[in-house]
Amino acid sequence: MVKTFLTLFLAFQMMLIAEVRVTSSIENPNLGENQPIKGMISITHDASEKVDVQSIKLGNTPLKTQFQQDTRISPASNLIVSFYSFYLPGQPKGLYALPEVSVKVGNQTYKSFATTYEVGETAKEPPSPQGPSYNSPSLNNATLKLEGSYEGPSPAYPGQLIRLYYRYIFNADIELTVEKLPLLDAPGFRKVGSREVKDSQEGDTSIRVISQTVEANKAGTFEFPAGHIEGYAYYTNDAGVRQYKKPILQADSTPVAIVVSPFPANGRPASFNGAIGPFSSFSVALNSPSKVIKGDKLQLGVDITGTGNVRTVPLPDLCCQPGFSGMFKQGDLPPIEKVTDHTKHFDVELRPLFEGIKEIPSIEFSYFDPATKNYGVLRSSPIPITVQDSLVPQGQPPEKKEADQTWQQQPQQPTPIEVRGPMDVKPGELSTPWWDSWWIFLIIPLGLLVLALQRYRKKTQVPQQGPKPKTSEDILAEANAAGVGSPLFYQLLNKAFMMRLKEKGLIESTNIPLEKLPQEGKPGQVRDLLQRIEEQRYTGRAIDATLLKEAGVLFKGI
Repeated sequence: MVKTFLTLFLAFQMMLIAEVRVTSSIENPNLGENQPIKGMISITHDASEKVDVQSIKLGNTPLKTQFQQDTRISPASNLIVSFYSFYLPGQPKGLYALPEVSVKVGNQTYKSFATTYEVGETAKEPPSPQGPSYNSPSLNNATLKLEGSYEGPSPAYPGQLIRLYYRYIFNADIELTVEKLPLLDAPGFRKVGSREVKDSQEGDTSIRVISQTVEANKAGTFEFPAGHIEGYAYYTNDAGVRQYKKPILQADSTPVAIVVSPFPANGRPASFNGAIGPFSSFSVALNSPSKVIKGDKLQLGVDITGTGNVRTVPLPDLCCQPGFSGMFKQGDLPPIEKVTDHTKHFDVELRPLFEGIKEIPSIEFSYFDPATKNYGVLRSSPIPITVQDSLVPQGQPPEKKEADQTWQQQPQQPTPIEVRGPMDVKPGELSTPWWDSWWIFLIIPLGLLVLALQRYRKKTQVPQQGPKPKTSEDILAEANAAGVGSPLFYQLLNKAFMMRLKEKGLIESTNIPLEKLPQEGKPGQVRDLLQRIEEQRYTGRAIDATLLKEAGVLFKGI
């Protein structure tokens, strides 16, 4: 629970920069020897970007994972966190490194950081009169069953909702290692909402139901193969370590086929656009003034009421209704939708294109009733309106313009024109100033001479000697001087290799993270070598001398 909270918190922080983030960890901190190791991968990404499950790798090895769930960061964000589980074989006691996990999201590959985990001794449970717990009847008789099916109309029609589900039936604690649930992927259907999980108990039997609501998009027969799950029954001893019972339990569901029938062509109205009924009421109201200028906006309120699929019912196509084509233009923005109880409301923007339009014509709404397999048609009442070319009421002469009234008020006799005598001229105004004579052209060669002198001075000026930058060989020498036992040795060794790659033009900057280095050529060899050195450091063992020798050879070979 704490790990999930921390993962969601980190994902919320990543929402601010909208980047893909991959993290990996081992779920059980109290691992016992030679027991299956369960890990978890969380991928924070945009909901529009697809996670390529087949591309997931642990280090350079493809990793088989199982999808767990998608969690949306917030209703206002398009970021989600996808969780995938994986299993590793059991290992002896010791400290181990979990390599980086890489996965392709969208068109780019992202990686997690390498981590460590520890495998401890398998705790022995105190003996009891009934013997060890893993030989108890509850584990010896452990069962696991899987059922897959769907709830909804049969046959269904495009636009109808169907609930797909798997039911797990078991009588002991079971840790699943394989989950293949093709029905929940629902290819050919549109998912409505997220998956739902419900647990219940019937005596000693536990039941878990995982379901997904979908909407049929098109007609056809959709076949889904059998689901498959595998897992081990287990108990948890007093030390908190799980003890597993062999052999592995397996269960398969039966294949499922869903038939989606096309709408019948016989009797289909021209206004039908996929609404699934039945519906009892269809009304259109004018929510703006009825008197407008051509091109102005009219606000219509459309209400559709019934017991059919109200949430997905579409607005009738107004452009194809009689009396609308060429006379009205619908707004560019999609209509605003609101659903309350059994009624769906649309706010529609409409603009009349010509003056003289007398009404908004009757609108036809048609639907298909799956129960009777017949079509139904509802019509709204016409709405009277007045469309004018301007705001001037018809039959009323236009008002006189202010300019005309002002012209009529002008006096009959014009004002006499005043004629002034010659103005006084000063002596200075009769001579030409120096900047307005040909002497001004002498400034041009003088300016060119100054520019030439500045350029000559810049070339002959001796540059100041600064400190000589360190080369990769200088940094490597500092690392050797620090000694292998010093933590500074590994920092300087890493820096020396990155500087070496930059000096040879193989990378653009020494600030590139190690996991971002290319996997091919010399950068790939440097990346592999430094990662192996880090893995030995994490295990607490001394660095192998052959590994250091390999580092020296690689450094000289770059």
